[in-house]
Amino acid sequence: MMIRKKFFSILTTGIVSAVLLSFSACHKDKEPTPGDLAAQAAKAYYDELIAGHDDAFIKNTYFPYQIPDSYRAQLVTNIKMFMGQQKEEHQGVKKVDIISAKADTIRKTADVFLRLHYGDGTKEEIAVPMVLVKKRWMMK
Repeated sequence: MMIRKKFFSILTTGIVSAVLLSFSACHKDKEPTPGDLAAQAAKAYYDELIAGHDDAFIKNTYFPYQIPDSYRAQLVTNIKMFMGQQKEEHQGVKKVDIISAKADTIRKTADVFLRLHYGDGTKEEIAVPMVLVKKRWMMK
C-alpha cells in the first residue's frame, strides 16, 4: 500500500510538472516582428486622431525635410476637415483595428492595413505606408 501511494505521488507530480512546462512553453511571449511594431504605431497614431489630437497625428508623419509651420498648420486644418466630414457622413470614426502588416526590413518600410469603425456601423479598410526612422515607425 505504501509503495502504491509513493508511485501515485510521483506520477501526479510528474504529470503536473509536464502540464505546467508545456503550458509555459506554449504561452511564451514572442518577440514582435517589425510588421507588428509598425502596425502598433499606426494604430496608436490613428487612436490619437480619433481622440482629437490632430497635431500629434501630423507629428507622426515623416517628412525628409523640415516643413514650414504654415504647411504644418494647413495639414492640421485638412485633418480637422476630414474628421469633420467623417463625423457628418458616418457619425465619426469610433475605433481602429489592425488587420495586418508586412514589413520590408531592408528598405525599412511597412504597409499596415487598418479597419476604421464608424459611428453609423460602417467599416472601411485603409492602407497606411510606414517608414522606420531612427528606430521609430512613422507614417509616410
